[in-house]
Amino acid sequence: MLRTLVLLIVIATPLLSQDLLVDFMDREFSGRLIEITYTHIYFQIQGETDTVQYDLWEVKRVTLADGRLAFEDGRTYVAKPVSPEEPQPMEVGPEVGLPTPQPAFVPETGLPLDKTADHPQPTSIPAEPDAGETTKQRQVAEEERVPPPPRQPEGWLVFPWQIAAGILQSSHLQGPGINFGVSYQFSHTINANRLPPLSLAFTAGFLNGVSKSSISPCTESFNLGYGLIEGHLKWGKPEMGAALFLGGGVALYSSEWGGSGCEGGAFGTGLVLSPGAQIGSKQLSLELRAIPLPGRGRPLGRTVWVANIAYSISWRN
Repeated sequence: MLRTLVLLIVIATPLLSQDLLVDFMDREFSGRLIEITYTHIYFQIQGETDTVQYDLWEVKRVTLADGRLAFEDGRTYVAKPVSPEEPQPMEVGPEVGLPTPQPAFVPETGLPLDKTADHPQPTSIPAEPDAGETTKQRQVAEEERVPPPPRQPEGWLVFPWQIAAGILQSSHLQGPGINFGVSYQFSHTINANRLPPLSLAFTAGFLNGVSKSSISPCTESFNLGYGLIEGHLKWGKPEMGAALFLGGGVALYSSEWGGSGCEGGAFGTGLVLSPGAQIGSKQLSLELRAIPLPGRGRPLGRTVWVANIAYSISWRN
């Protein structure tokens, strides 16, 4: 029974004590910090065997399992963590003999304490100095001597883009349409009590399709360019998570009617909303959103469903 308990503790210890890496998009990865150099951070994500190499600009913060801050916003605090299993060297100093204990006296009688019957005897033993204190102080000093990495040059920016493409579908469409969109994911995340993290994004897109009329033989080919400010509520881990989002903005649209006696068209601007959901991994994800089509006589009229495949990529100047 004791052997089984020890084996369970040994197996569970590395699972409970995990370092935490937060990238520039506020995505969190649990695992083990391998090393921090002047240019890169080497991190092994939990459940994976290969070590991932990050540029310093890709990482916002690294926190060790014991709560120490290893890296934050370009500044290094711990160059390489020391595992609890690794023996820590002790400083060797000259041997110093223990001082001879001096007898304590009672001021009123002048007799030693061990010979005074009516005086309480000392029962506490002075604590020995912490043997690891010197090692800890030396380790802190070594961490403070680690030079910070070189600062990024002026104008160094990171742009977390997301590119999405997909098809439109609705009951009034004559065949599927197409959609293309580009999103800029703001790196700042709002953390509210009892709510998932909230992040903001700006999305610009283009729709094209052909709709049919239920009361006439007319068909309408439409083009819609739109811009949205979106809020995303995110659940789950960065490796595989989900998000609900809602965006609002403006659209520039044009349409042209075709068919016997149906010539004409329209051009203008209108409001546009886009609620939806997204699920996927760190880079590739699936997205479903609803977009009401603005147009002549319908400021928020017919709605099309857009199914996208989205790919996230970062670009720096």
